[in-house]
Amino acid sequence: MLTYYLSIIDDPQQKSEFEKLYSAHRTAALRAAMIVTGGNTAIAEDALHDTFMKIIDGWEKFFRRPCNNWRSLIVIMVKNRAIDILRREKKLISFDENIADIDSESEDLAAVLQNQERFDFLVDCVAEIPEYYRIPLELRCYHEMSNTEIAEVLGVEYSNVTLRISRAKAKLRKIIEGGSK
Repeated sequence: MLTYYLSIIDDPQQKSEFEKLYSAHRTAALRAAMIVTGGNTAIAEDALHDTFMKIIDGWEKFFRRPCNNWRSLIVIMVKNRAIDILRREKKLISFDENIADIDSESEDLAAVLQNQERFDFLVDCVAEIPEYYRIPLELRCYHEMSNTEIAEVLGVEYSNVTLRISRAKAKLRKIIEGGSK
């Protein structure tokens, strides 16, 4: 696929930068998509392709500011694209732990299923938050990044990250309570 991507990029410097970006982060991004899709290689690869095409199409916007953690940003973009594809196909797999791996002696199956339902509900609620607010929240909660690191990844001010996370939490509360986004 790299050859295809490079063939649609005209600028030699952009080709070089894209090749480095693709080579460095393709595997981690594909792995994340495979987890979200429950191992569906076709959908994971589609999400990966769509994300890299989006990066190429928005090159100037994407590389407007330097970033110290492209990997996290690309992984989140691919993961979100995979979720969008699965939603479209009504096949969202949100609980990525194998229930067969749970030790039945240590946990009651009913409690495990109840926890799975809560987890699924929460993942669905987070997925409803607009991407503008959801990405900083995911970087903070899933990747345990500091607001300073998130600001660097997204190329925004620290105060903007704090505001987006606060608004994401407020939107999540409304969604959970059954309100609007």
